[in-house]
Amino acid sequence: MSDDANRLENLGYKQELTRSLTRLTNYGMTLSVVSITSGVTSLFAYGMMTGGPMVMVWGWILVSLFTICVGLSMAEICSAYPTAGGLYFWTANLAPQQYRSMVSWFTGWFNLMGQLAGVTSVDFGLAMLVGSVISIGVGDWTPQPWHIVLIHLGLIVSHGICNSLGRRVLLWITYISTWWQSLAPVIVAITVLFGGKGENHTAKFVFSTFVNRTGW
Repeated sequence: MSDDANRLENLGYKQELTRSLTRLTNYGMTLSVVSITSGVTSLFAYGMMTGGPMVMVWGWILVSLFTICVGLSMAEICSAYPTAGGLYFWTANLAPQQYRSMVSWFTGWFNLMGQLAGVTSVDFGLAMLVGSVISIGVGDWTPQPWHIVLIHLGLIVSHGICNSLGRRVLLWITYISTWWQSLAPVIVAITVLFGGKGENHTAKFVFSTFVNRTGW
């Protein structure tokens, strides 16, 4: 037995990697992290002001190519080191001996901070979306900043509750998210295509118009 296995045994745990995610739920987890619907809806106005159609179209394609390279690289590393430790274990094995502890420590903390920042930013975008939907439904109500903050806190608490309910509940949530993330972009695209009113912009506008309203 390895030192890690002995250490775990002393702590009362068996060294094992439980595989509870199916191919569908694993795919659904990936879709939920990417979340095209929330990313487009919460950042569309921002993109139109900080670059316009040209940057949004070509930027998406360019960033997608780099993202694919990162994904393929991580898939290769994951296949070589299939462990629950993930990033920290990979870093320790790929870094020089004298830097293993340091780079693993930094990797762990940077990953944790990134996860926290990612969840809070997505939830804040969702909070603004919920506030907008309520405003449209009510008609004579405009959400104030403290309304958005309260909605944001409620969403974060709901996520904490969901993550405390156990693996079976999370799997069902993942199934729902998988189908939602798969169907929602298609529904939105069809709605925009057939429900759009007014004049459509030309291809030149879509692919070559640059907009800078940042003040820089």
